[in-house]
Amino acid sequence: GYDLVLINGSNKTAYKTVTLSGTIPVNGYLLVANQTLLDASGAAIVKVPLAGNDLIQNGAPDAVVLFDGADVLVDGISYEGSLTGISLRDQTIDLVDGRATALADIGDTSLCRNPENGNWFLCPLPSSGGANVP
Repeated sequence: GYDLVLINGSNKTAYKTVTLSGTIPVNGYLLVANQTLLDASGAAIVKVPLAGNDLIQNGAPDAVVLFDGADVLVDGISYEGSLTGISLRDQTIDLVDGRATALADIGDTSLCRNPENGNWFLCPLPSSGGANVP
């Protein structure tokens, strides 16, 4: 399986690990959110609920990374700044792709990943259960 790991940028440690299960359907999505947003989203997604106050941190910076079952880093993003020297799973991770990440959540927005080229961008509106729209 895969693990989604949420990173606290102030101390570069994991504050939450979610073990993923299931299969994302063709043209489907993975959505990590609180239950209210999950309930309002479409059916073609794998839903990962975060209960109560167990939410994704919105500090400057923080990060989200995805590991496969062999602890290989599959993808990741730091937001509101770059994060370097993160020690996770017997490796050191730098979440900078040539430049610091300039994306920042500014209210009713979402960080979205383009499935065609892998680039991250700021969606003007949350896109739960639907295509990411820049």
